[in-house]
Amino acid sequence: MPSQLPLLPQDPAALRGLIDMAAEPMLLLDSNLQVRAANPAAQQQLALQIGGELHGLLTATGTKLLDWLRLAVQAHADGRRLPAAPSVQMQGGGCAHVSLAALEPQDGEPARWLLQAQPEAARTARRGRKTATKPTPPAAAEPAPAAGRAPAERAFDEINQWLALSPQPMLLFDAGGLLLRCNAPFAALLPGSPSSLQELPAALQALLGWQRGRMLPALQGMQAMQTQASLVDPTGRTRWLQAQVQRQAGTSQRYMAVLLDRTAEQDRDLAHQQLDALMDTAGVGLATFQQDAGWLRPRTSTKPSASAGSSDPLAGLQGVGRDIVEPESLPEFERLQQALKTGERIEVEYAVQHPELGRRWLLTRVEPGALGSGQRTLSVVTLDVTARHLAQDRNEQLLRELTTIMDSSGLGMAYLRGERLVRCNPGFAQMLSLQPRAATAGTPLAELFATLPALGREVMAALPSLDAREVVELELPPELPLAGEMQRWLSLSLRRVRSALGHETSEPETIAVISDVTTHRAAEAARLEAAIAQRELLVREVHHRIKNNLQGVAGLLQQIAARRPEVAGVINEAVGQVQAIAQVYGLQVGSTGPLRLRRVMDAITGSVQRIFGRVIHLAVAGPQAEQAHQWSLPEAESIPIALSLNELLTNAVKHGPGDDVHCTLVCEADQVLVEIRNTGELPLGFDLGAVRGGVSGLGLVRALLPRRSATLSLVQQGGEVVCRVELRPPGLSFLLPL
Repeated sequence: MPSQLPLLPQDPAALRGLIDMAAEPMLLLDSNLQVRAANPAAQQQLALQIGGELHGLLTATGTKLLDWLRLAVQAHADGRRLPAAPSVQMQGGGCAHVSLAALEPQDGEPARWLLQAQPEAARTARRGRKTATKPTPPAAAEPAPAAGRAPAERAFDEINQWLALSPQPMLLFDAGGLLLRCNAPFAALLPGSPSSLQELPAALQALLGWQRGRMLPALQGMQAMQTQASLVDPTGRTRWLQAQVQRQAGTSQRYMAVLLDRTAEQDRDLAHQQLDALMDTAGVGLATFQQDAGWLRPRTSTKPSASAGSSDPLAGLQGVGRDIVEPESLPEFERLQQALKTGERIEVEYAVQHPELGRRWLLTRVEPGALGSGQRTLSVVTLDVTARHLAQDRNEQLLRELTTIMDSSGLGMAYLRGERLVRCNPGFAQMLSLQPRAATAGTPLAELFATLPALGREVMAALPSLDAREVVELELPPELPLAGEMQRWLSLSLRRVRSALGHETSEPETIAVISDVTTHRAAEAARLEAAIAQRELLVREVHHRIKNNLQGVAGLLQQIAARRPEVAGVINEAVGQVQAIAQVYGLQVGSTGPLRLRRVMDAITGSVQRIFGRVIHLAVAGPQAEQAHQWSLPEAESIPIALSLNELLTNAVKHGPGDDVHCTLVCEADQVLVEIRNTGELPLGFDLGAVRGGVSGLGLVRALLPRRSATLSLVQQGGEVVCRVELRPPGLSFLLPL
């Protein structure tokens, strides 16, 4: 931004009149950078016509001036500084320095930019007037007003020199808010190229004493006014500025502002406040050591002391002498003293025996540095780390106790992180038959359970879904033992570890406890076998007593039948049924589990023969006749089937003419057919389905036979009555051979 801004009138007609009177080339350009007005000097020296374009103008370096104008317009639109202005070639071989100024938009006025070309000769003459000494002309030859121009020009030159030499931002403006002059540091704070205070950011306006489009009343007098505010410069950096604004002496109402950048002081004060808060909160001892000046006093905190008896951190730091350092920490303390002498960076921990606080652990760090002046310094920070050492000692003690417990325990314990081992005790490695190298930290689970792959697969399957509130119990059945080893049962429990804060860690951590339960399982198996043997003994005893009782009942019924011949037939049927049930219980006395069908048939046929004195021929036939002894009846269905067979055999004996009864056991692949034949003839129109249920005869058989696994049929074949009972699974099962 130039140090002197043009004073542009707001009236377009006045602006055009001012341009026509100017001796230097001046142009008015529209938004498309086409010429809207050109004074005679521009038409003559630059060979331009109104309404023409600037393609023909070249800079001193040979490039097109139009390219620079486009860059300058874009920079003004983005709020950035304009690019450096070039020089253009003029008619006749001379050069002119150009400058561009933005115009306020006016209704009906297309002009948006003012382009001025200042010939190099005129610029050189102006610079020469600043240094050349002019002879004093005669009084009669010089007009009166010329005598007053010399002091004004000197004042003008002095102001320009102040602006150029001052490292602080400086600005000169009038009472109407028009920016007259400014130096480069002030221009660096401005977005774009404003011409008045109204175009400046609000923070900068308040800093210069400009509010709501007018000057503050405090600036009307000759007293200087001081303001301060934070400002974001065009680079995006927040700066804290302090301004001193004062009206210039004289009749013209002009004001000069000098800005002081207090950003570094603001950052320093903020750093001091943060450092004081840190020292007061954390109990940090802080001091600075200079080799040529010794210990420097730290900055005094502005906060009130927490207690009247609080000591100075520097005093506590300098109070640590060799006499209170414990003997085992003297080497570290000597390293600290040597680093202070040589100015080296170091960090040491040492123990002291304080006369009032007892044994304390201190951490001292020495950090070398240098000031802006080049002077070397040492910053020394001392922390009381006694609590950390006590916690570390406590953790080490707990770790030793835990290690002792784990090593002396008969259980195998391991700590897992994810699917890798963190640590385990010797019992864990021994139970998994691991080599010492396979039980180190970081071992994957696949290698950890290499000797027991089945257990390893169950562990890896259970880990992803393991909940922190539950314990997963896994048990490994015995595998074939290795040579020289016994068969073992292993039990493994998994528990997810939660952190002290109650939430799960970033990587799941699990405790695995493995134990050898071979002895326990053997004891359980022995107890189970003993209980089963005792139960079987009790069952056999109960069956034996039931058989005896039923046989006693059958004997009483037979005595009644002998005394009462008129009811002997009915009583004999009841005796047969009781004897059938007794035979089933008798068979259960000597065996366990399901009853063999062949043995049941032998017992029932033998009982019927003894009661009625008739011969019953029992035969076995069919493709599976040799495996007849492997067919069995469940315990729950053995009595109903035995009663049904007893009733069918009794009917064959009773209704036959005295011939022998034939009973055949036909064993097929998937069922067994019991066929009973006797001489006789069924009633005319006999229908088995029409037989009503009852307590004797066919009605009892239909009521007793299991419907899901037994089918009854009764047909006439020649002179014989054939009764068939089909038995099939699940009421019939095929067992292993005896």
